[in-house]
Amino acid sequence: MAAARRARSVELTLKAGKANALYAIWSRHGGQWRFAVAPAVRVAWSVPDDAALGAAEIVVVSAVDRLGNEGARVRVWSKS
Repeated sequence: MAAARRARSVELTLKAGKANALYAIWSRHGGQWRFAVAPAVRVAWSVPDDAALGAAEIVVVSAVDRLGNEGARVRVWSKS
């Protein structure tokens, strides 16, 4: 997985894998956490800035298999 900061979002590049069904994506904006789910076949995902709370401070991703088992959470982005 890779992440890069763009003008108004953090762009994620996820790895497609046969064992993965979904990706669970958490982002913290101004001390509040947001949650999103991305299908594993989608390798690009955007975490947009929050209009009120600003840019993501941290982005954490984990893979979820077809049975709903969640893998290790990986911090893919941290605000410098």
